[in-house]
Amino acid sequence: MGTKIPTREGALCAKLSELGVRAAPYMLVVQEMCARHSDEHILAATEIALEKKGSGIHIGYIAAMLKDPGKSSGESVKQKHTDDRSRLPRHAVGQSNLIRL
Repeated sequence: MGTKIPTREGALCAKLSELGVRAAPYMLVVQEMCARHSDEHILAATEIALEKKGSGIHIGYIAAMLKDPGKSSGESVKQKHTDDRSRLPRHAVGQSNLIRL
Protein backbone atom coordinates (compact mmCIF):
# COMPACT_ATOMS: atom_id res chain seq x y z
CA MET A 1 0.00 0.00 0.00
CA GLY A 2 1.18 3.49 -0.81
CA THR A 3 1.62 6.29 1.64
CA LYS A 4 -1.12 8.84 1.86
CA ILE A 5 -0.31 12.36 0.75
CA PRO A 6 -2.07 14.78 3.09
CA THR A 7 -4.42 17.27 1.51
CA ARG A 8 -4.11 20.97 2.18
CA GLU A 9 -7.16 20.76 4.41
CA GLY A 10 -5.67 17.85 6.33
CA ALA A 11 -2.35 19.59 6.85
CA LEU A 12 -4.10 22.77 7.99
CA CYS A 13 -6.34 20.85 10.41
CA ALA A 14 -3.27 19.13 11.88
CA LYS A 15 -1.72 22.55 12.57
CA LEU A 16 -4.98 23.86 13.99
CA SER A 17 -5.46 20.88 16.31
CA GLU A 18 -1.92 21.38 17.64
CA LEU A 19 -3.01 24.92 18.56
CA GLY A 20 -6.17 23.67 20.27
CA VAL A 21 -8.75 24.36 17.55
CA ARG A 22 -11.40 21.75 16.80
CA ALA A 23 -11.41 21.15 13.04
CA ALA A 24 -11.48 18.27 10.57
CA PRO A 25 -10.62 18.22 6.85
CA TYR A 26 -14.04 16.86 5.86
CA MET A 27 -15.86 19.87 7.38
CA LEU A 28 -17.41 22.16 4.79
CA VAL A 29 -16.28 25.27 6.67
CA VAL A 30 -12.65 24.11 6.46
CA GLN A 31 -12.94 23.47 2.73
CA GLU A 32 -14.50 26.90 2.14
CA MET A 33 -11.81 28.64 4.17
CA CYS A 34 -9.07 26.87 2.23
CA ALA A 35 -10.69 27.87 -1.06
CA ARG A 36 -10.86 31.56 -0.08
CA HIS A 37 -7.81 32.21 2.12
CA SER A 38 -4.14 31.29 2.33
CA ASP A 39 -2.89 29.09 5.16
CA GLU A 40 -0.97 32.05 6.57
CA HIS A 41 -4.13 34.17 6.67
CA ILE A 42 -6.11 31.40 8.39
CA LEU A 43 -3.34 30.82 10.95
CA ALA A 44 -3.09 34.56 11.66
CA ALA A 45 -6.85 34.67 12.32
CA THR A 46 -6.41 31.60 14.53
CA GLU A 47 -3.80 33.39 16.65
CA ILE A 48 -6.18 36.32 17.15
CA ALA A 49 -9.05 33.99 18.03
CA LEU A 50 -6.89 32.09 20.53
CA GLU A 51 -5.88 35.35 22.21
CA LYS A 52 -9.55 36.31 22.57
CA LYS A 53 -11.09 32.95 23.51
CA GLY A 54 -8.29 30.54 24.44
CA SER A 55 -7.83 26.98 23.24
CA GLY A 56 -10.70 24.61 22.56
CA ILE A 57 -12.47 26.90 20.11
CA HIS A 58 -14.32 25.58 17.07
CA ILE A 59 -13.19 26.32 13.53
CA GLY A 60 -16.53 28.05 12.91
CA TYR A 61 -15.42 30.92 15.16
CA ILE A 62 -12.37 31.51 12.97
CA ALA A 63 -14.45 31.20 9.80
CA ALA A 64 -16.80 33.90 11.11
CA MET A 65 -13.84 36.18 11.76
CA LEU A 66 -12.58 35.68 8.21
CA LYS A 67 -16.00 36.38 6.67
CA ASP A 68 -16.42 39.68 8.50
CA PRO A 69 -13.03 40.96 9.69
CA GLY A 70 -13.28 43.37 12.59
CA LYS A 71 -16.60 41.95 13.80
CA SER A 72 -16.16 38.55 15.38
CA SER A 73 -19.31 38.64 17.50
CA GLY A 74 -22.80 37.61 16.53
CA GLU A 75 -24.00 41.23 16.46
CA SER A 76 -23.13 41.66 12.78
CA VAL A 77 -25.19 38.60 11.88
CA LYS A 78 -28.21 39.84 13.85
CA GLN A 79 -28.02 43.25 12.20
CA LYS A 80 -27.74 41.68 8.76
CA HIS A 81 -30.94 39.68 9.27
CA THR A 82 -32.95 42.70 10.31
CA ASP A 83 -31.70 44.61 7.28
CA ASP A 84 -32.69 41.76 4.96
CA ARG A 85 -36.21 41.64 6.40
CA SER A 86 -36.69 45.36 5.90
CA ARG A 87 -36.10 44.94 2.16
CA LEU A 88 -38.89 42.40 1.75
CA PRO A 89 -41.99 43.81 0.07
CA ARG A 90 -45.07 44.15 2.23
CA HIS A 91 -47.92 41.96 1.06
CA ALA A 92 -51.54 42.49 1.98
CA VAL A 93 -52.85 39.62 4.02
CA GLY A 94 -56.31 38.39 3.11
CA GLN A 95 -58.45 36.50 5.57
CA SER A 96 -56.95 35.16 8.72
CA ASN A 97 -56.35 31.42 8.78
CA LEU A 98 -57.03 31.22 12.52
CA ILE A 99 -59.96 29.11 13.71
CA ARG A 100 -61.64 29.78 17.03
CA LEU A 101 -62.05 26.73 19.19
